[in-house]
Amino acid sequence: MPQAAGGAIPTTRIQQRAGFTLIELLVVIVIIGIVLTMAGLSMGVLGRDNEIEDQAKRLQAVLEQVREESELQGRDVGLLIEKDGYSFMRYDYPTRHWQMMNNDELTAYRKLPEGLKFRLWLESREVIIKTHEENKELLARSSSSSSSSSSISSGAYRISASSSGTAGLKDDLVPQIMLLSSGDISPFELRLTRDESDFSWRLTGSVENTLSLDSGSNLR
Repeated sequence: MPQAAGGAIPTTRIQQRAGFTLIELLVVIVIIGIVLTMAGLSMGVLGRDNEIEDQAKRLQAVLEQVREESELQGRDVGLLIEKDGYSFMRYDYPTRHWQMMNNDELTAYRKLPEGLKFRLWLESREVIIKTHEENKELLARSSSSSSSSSSISSGAYRISASSSGTAGLKDDLVPQIMLLSSGDISPFELRLTRDESDFSWRLTGSVENTLSLDSGSNLR
């Protein structure tokens, strides 16, 4: 094969080799990018969802603080869970109604980010919960109505005793989770999940009045 003087490789061959090397480098960079993207998606599927984690830890912190304040102030407070958010309510003994606590930033209504939702269990049974919009009508009706009957609050609904002495269900908006002035918490299991995902964060209130937070897939 003919060579240039002094055994040097022709310039055209050097340029061709350099060109192929550059293409190969670009291909490797693209492959690395794809691998990193897939790894990021896999981390999300495995539960490294910072948005869910932040929301779950925030709720736990708020719940602990509200519980402490309810003990100090000697008032009964409840947590109203909705599919897309949550609110705190206080029991007003003169009117015998649960009232929203939206005048305080700590206890004001909080809406979950898009794609996240709550699921609630009471006494080992999943409770059907409504969205914030679905509860608006019930809240308006409850706020505008007045009742002369005596009542007892429940974790899932309001039980009222009529003047005839019979007990029935009153269509009032009430919290499912109770934070009593005595420090007691009604037992519950609350899961925060993302749509189309089996991974969730779970906040649990035990019969020992403790709150615990854990995470995983297909929690039991």
